[in-house]
Amino acid sequence: MVVAAVTVLPFLTACSHRGPGAPVAVTTPSPGAAVAGTMVRAVLSQRTARVSVHVSSLTNRDATSLTGTVVYDGATIKADLSGEVEGQPAHVIVAGSTLYVSGLDGSPVDTAWQRSPVGAPRPFESSWVVLDQVSSSLTHAADAHLLDGLQWTGASSDEVDGTPVRACLVTVSRDRFTEKLPDTQRHTYDEQFEFFTGARMQFYLDKQNLPRRLIVTLTGPQAYPTVELRYSNWASAVSIAAPATSRAINANAA
Repeated sequence: MVVAAVTVLPFLTACSHRGPGAPVAVTTPSPGAAVAGTMVRAVLSQRTARVSVHVSSLTNRDATSLTGTVVYDGATIKADLSGEVEGQPAHVIVAGSTLYVSGLDGSPVDTAWQRSPVGAPRPFESSWVVLDQVSSSLTHAADAHLLDGLQWTGASSDEVDGTPVRACLVTVSRDRFTEKLPDTQRHTYDEQFEFFTGARMQFYLDKQNLPRRLIVTLTGPQAYPTVELRYSNWASAVSIAAPATSRAINANAA
């Protein structure tokens, strides 16, 4: 099971926007500034980005690595990702609460599609469990409630893919981390990570308060996998469409 990769700058938190793709005005943060709300407003203003998602593995199964585009449209997330899911080539489209996947059934990628609700009941070691976690991780950057309490770490500034960033961190309880998940997905966490207590979420934000990197690690008495997201090309032109209904069959979640 997976849950699933300097010069100090005066980084800024408050923002305003003039529509998708517009420059974000920023001001220097004051102590106790609402970092989470500022970041979420910047994300919803810029809306689209390139994203890579890496989910590590602590078992003999391969890690998952997917790259593509993501759209933050209010409470709805869309993504178009390609790469490998536990070593299997795959093309994954997230359309709100529905997953479309090509390749996991053994057929060549993009020749056939399977469809399933995010967080639907899964066999214990199904690769779809990983995709549920990928889908959930994409929502974090737009969830101010989940990230309430996010604060600058005080560490020196760093870089992500050549972009100067500053780190901020929040540790959330188990209940808060799972409260928006479908009941069946929450049950999967309860079964496979019985002793986890919550999640440690570390963001690296650029000068416009946009996330460039996110590392999520479950907390608790055991070693747990991590999920890492890297963002780039915010406000890029993105169009994501789900496969036609005639091309997608309901998945058996094998």
